[in-house]
Amino acid sequence: MNHGEMLTAIWDTVQEIAMTMLMVEIAPVSPKSLTFNEPYVPSSADTVALIRMQSGLQGGIRLCSNRASCLALAGVLFGGSFDTLTEDASDSYCELANMVAGGVQTILSDQYDSLKITPPELFTRDHPEPGYPGYYHSVHYSFVMDGNPFFVETFFKEGSEE
Repeated sequence: MNHGEMLTAIWDTVQEIAMTMLMVEIAPVSPKSLTFNEPYVPSSADTVALIRMQSGLQGGIRLCSNRASCLALAGVLFGGSFDTLTEDASDSYCELANMVAGGVQTILSDQYDSLKITPPELFTRDHPEPGYPGYYHSVHYSFVMDGNPFFVETFFKEGSEE
């Protein structure tokens, strides 16, 4: 798995979700490779929905944003708006992350037919992410939806830890 393949999988998935499910326009800002088999340090974000990858590829897919963007993204999927991170807002944001991870999983299924993803976990400034020990490749793709910035960051290595 190379960085370009992962960035393409992220772009294709986010674009499809935006056009077919959310009916909104999402603009790409900057795709970039972060690390090549180095200790992974996640990019900072106020709100993170994490989906872990197992079997074939190890690591995770992170949907990340500031709080306002989290609420805007969740509101689009929910069909309403949120002023605070309620249970419905959290569920909607996590479901978006799940949709992204599922799309990436589908795109990579020819190469990693046994790739499994976990249910999403939500992390905030009050409930921070755990560390990610080990060496990973990582990529980061930034987007904007109606002035609301967000990014998808993936860290991965080949192999299975089952």
